[in-house]
Amino acid sequence: MLGVIALFVINIFFCLWNPRYVNRQAKVVYWFLCVVAILIVGFRGEIDNDYATYEYMFSTNYLLIEPTFVAIRYIVRDLFGGSVVGLMLVYAVIGVTLKFKAISKYSDFIFLSLAVWIGNLMILQDMTQIRAAAACGLLLLAIGPLRERDWKRYFWLVFLAVMFHVSALLMVPLWFLKGERINRGVWTAIIPLGYALSLAGIYATSLISFIPIEMIQSKFLAYDVETTDDGGASIFGIFQMTRVVLFLLLLWNAPRLAQRNRYAPLLLKIMACGLAALPLFRNNIVAGLRITELLTCVDILLFPMLVYLFPRYGIGKWMVIGYSAAILFNRLFMEELLAN
Repeated sequence: MLGVIALFVINIFFCLWNPRYVNRQAKVVYWFLCVVAILIVGFRGEIDNDYATYEYMFSTNYLLIEPTFVAIRYIVRDLFGGSVVGLMLVYAVIGVTLKFKAISKYSDFIFLSLAVWIGNLMILQDMTQIRAAAACGLLLLAIGPLRERDWKRYFWLVFLAVMFHVSALLMVPLWFLKGERINRGVWTAIIPLGYALSLAGIYATSLISFIPIEMIQSKFLAYDVETTDDGGASIFGIFQMTRVVLFLLLLWNAPRLAQRNRYAPLLLKIMACGLAALPLFRNNIVAGLRITELLTCVDILLFPMLVYLFPRYGIGKWMVIGYSAAILFNRLFMEELLAN
C-alpha cells in the first residue's frame, strides 16, 4: 500500500511539471516510473483480494481459464521452477508496460494519465484482476488502429486481449464506432437511456445467453451467483456519478478537444458505452462491473483532457489530480482492496 501511495505522490510533482512525451527528460522519468510500478505490482505479496486465488490456480493444473494464464504458468512453474511471485511479475511486466506504451502514444499529458491509472486501475486491475489488466492494456493500445480503421492490427490486438481475458470480446462491437466526429446529442442520450431501461427492469444481461461460447456462459453464471441481495450494482454511486459529470463536460466540448487530440471523439464514445453498461447490467453486479471497468479504462487517456478546458491557474491539472486522489483513497481505505 505504501508503495502505491509513494508512487502517486511522486507522480504529482511531474503532473505539475506536465511535459509532453517528446521531452527527452520526461521520457527518462516516465519509463523509470514504469519500472518502479512493475516492481511494486510484481513483488506486492499477498495483499490483494485475488492473490490467494491465483496462488491456487498456479499450484494446481486449473484449466478453466484463458490460454495465456496456462502458458505463463507452464513457463514460470514447469520450465523454470518458479513460484507464484514469478507469475505476478510476468503479468506486471505485461499489464503495466502495455498501459505505459498506450499512454505514451495517445495521451498529451502522460503524467496526468498515470495519476488516473494509479488512482484506479493500478490497484483494481494490475494488483487484483491481473488478467483483465493485460486485456485493458491491449484495448488502450488498440485505440490507434481502431481510429485509423486498420482492421488487421485491431483484430490482432482483440485476439491477444481475449487470450488474456474473455471480457475483451467487448472490443469486437467497438469496431463499429467511427472516430472522426461525435454527435453530442446522441451520445448524451446513451447514458440516460441506459438508466431508464435499468429502472424499468430491462437489462442487457439476457444478450449474453446468445453467445455460443462455453467459457463465457460458465463465467457469466458464476458472476450471477454473486449478485447482491438488492438486485445489482450501485448505479448512483459517487464514483459513477462523478465520471458521468466529467464525461458530459468533456462531451459537450468535444469539438475543442478534437482539435487538440484526434482520438477524443472515439474515446468519448467508448467511455459512454462503459458508463451506460453499469445500469444496463445492474441485475448482475459482477458482470456489470467487469464490463464497465474494461470499457471505462479509456478515462486514463480521456480525463487529462480537462486541462484543455481549464488551462488557467492549473485548474484542469488539479481537477485530474483531485479526481485520482479521491479514487485512490476510496480504493485503499473505503473498499480496502489492499491490506495494510
